Amino acid sequence: MKLLFGLLALVALAMGGWVLFSRFSQDKVEPTPVVSVTKGDVEVAVEASGEIQPVQQVEVKTEVSGKIKQLLVQVGQPVTQGQEIARIDDTELLTERAGSATEVEGAKVELQQTENEFRRAQELMAKKLISIEAFEEAKTARDLKQTVFDRTKRKLQQVDDRLAKTRIIAPMAGQVLSLPVVEGQVVIAAASVNAGTTIMTIGDLSQLLIEAHINQVDIVSLQPSHPVSIKVDSLPGVVMTGVVTQIAPLASTKNNIKGFEVEILVKEFDPRVRPGMSSDLRFLVGQAQGVLTVPVTSVFGSKDGERYVWVPSGKKFVKQVVEVGLSNFELAEILRGLSEGQSIARSKPKEQKPKPRS
Repeated sequence: MKLLFGLLALVALAMGGWVLFSRFSQDKVEPTPVVSVTKGDVEVAVEASGEIQPVQQVEVKTEVSGKIKQLLVQVGQPVTQGQEIARIDDTELLTERAGSATEVEGAKVELQQTENEFRRAQELMAKKLISIEAFEEAKTARDLKQTVFDRTKRKLQQVDDRLAKTRIIAPMAGQVLSLPVVEGQVVIAAASVNAGTTIMTIGDLSQLLIEAHINQVDIVSLQPSHPVSIKVDSLPGVVMTGVVTQIAPLASTKNNIKGFEVEILVKEFDPRVRPGMSSDLRFLVGQAQGVLTVPVTSVFGSKDGERYVWVPSGKKFVKQVVEVGLSNFELAEILRGLSEGQSIARSKPKEQKPKPRS
């Protein structure tokens, strides 16, 4: 029985302590933090990301299918326009050309024979020693051999054209950016029915651009020639400049976000920058310097569009209507309603709860 009474006493003490703690907690209200209105700068910017790439870049493909006989350049090597950069094995084409050349010579001999016979027929016809039918037969035979000769010549020319295309020529000056093939690999010629095999990619690294996808909400703040600040993750502390050169007229969806493709020409860039690097872009769209500023979290709004802050008055806070200018994720510009050094609540003041009756 003594043990039971002891346990009941402990429970009663615990319940009484909890009641006292609850009342104390209800009575105690954490003070609302305040901040001072200060002068500073407010910048509003649109931020995005994009990948750096050359302004001019081309994928080099072969016009004839075959095995790569020799690669004459390496990745990173500069090339000039018209420089030979690769060769396709021409063994089969050379054999085909030899056969075509033989056909041309045979057709030429036959054409010469019928040409001689036609001349004799002309002479005999002039002397009226042969009939018109015999003359026409000689002319027809000559014309047929001429057609065969012309066809074999065209065939030989086509083989020569294909042979010339086994020498891959750089279509532009630049630098070899990628070389996805190796010597001995069979490549497919580019045609209307297939894209063909890419032998290498060449780009002009003297001019770089960035393609970015800008949210449709922010695109109205941008226009061609808009300046851009550019940072690259691999070059901390380096800030490059650029300018908007093109804004797509039609919206597109990327990562489930509707926006517009924007091209930025990099005006000044660090020589260490390489195509394919990711970049962070900042488009400055608004700026106010030396203005009254408060934390953006201290400004509130009503349903009718009125903006206000909470100003301490004695032990309470009262609403103060303000006019807000520029604002970003950190600061808000105050145009009217506050003065420098004035204190306001950093966040919405906590209400004093009434004490419960005992």
